Amino acid sequence: NGSPAQGLAYNCPLAPPRPLCGTYNAVLGNPAVPASLINGQYISTDPDATWIGQETRSDLDSWGLHGTIEGEVGALTLRSFSAYRDLEAQFARDSDNTPVPFSATANDYRYTQISQEFQVLGQAVDDRLDYVLGLYFLDEDGSDRSSTNLTLVAAQNLAEIDNQSYAAFGQGTFRLTDRLSATAGLRYTREEKELFLDVRRPNGAIVVPAQTVAEDFTNTSPRLGLEFQATPDLLAY
Repeated sequence: NGSPAQGLAYNCPLAPPRPLCGTYNAVLGNPAVPASLINGQYISTDPDATWIGQETRSDLDSWGLHGTIEGEVGALTLRSFSAYRDLEAQFARDSDNTPVPFSATANDYRYTQISQEFQVLGQAVDDRLDYVLGLYFLDEDGSDRSSTNLTLVAAQNLAEIDNQSYAAFGQGTFRLTDRLSATAGLRYTREEKELFLDVRRPNGAIVVPAQTVAEDFTNTSPRLGLEFQATPDLLAY
């Protein structure tokens, strides 16, 4: 069940597979770790009790809004899709289940996202052509403040993201016959992504110097197709 075996260490062959089992034992063997804290007295026989050394928490709040507006302007249909999402979460855990902070971590997440899309739909060429034109935008910001305590090694991390996505698209379907149609479309997307990272010791000593990495991406996605309505229930494309 992940509880430490009798004595100062995990019984690695008997414990569940743990890549850091040997590391755990090596750290606990360090003179800086009070041996009196890691022994059989902290093997709990109560499935609802543990000897963790820090507060544990799992608290997540997520909510969002979405709205659609549609209207007619002459022969055109106009649509607007708006959305907002917000997330806040705090997590804290003590994975070693002992009073020694061998594997204690905590995270504080913050995330917001907003998106907007506009569409124009219409018909042309004696109503044989159905088409849609649109614009899309997305902006997201997020951060993760985390702390890690591995007995002899501790760090405080800050990671932040700032991303934007823009797109323009158009697509049309032309009815060649009553059952055969041809579709052509094109979408252009541009994304701008930015990541900030800063890792320090609790005393302020730098582990990973504060740095920002940013990169832009573009993509042009075409579409060409034929659709054949063989029967009212069968479409080949």
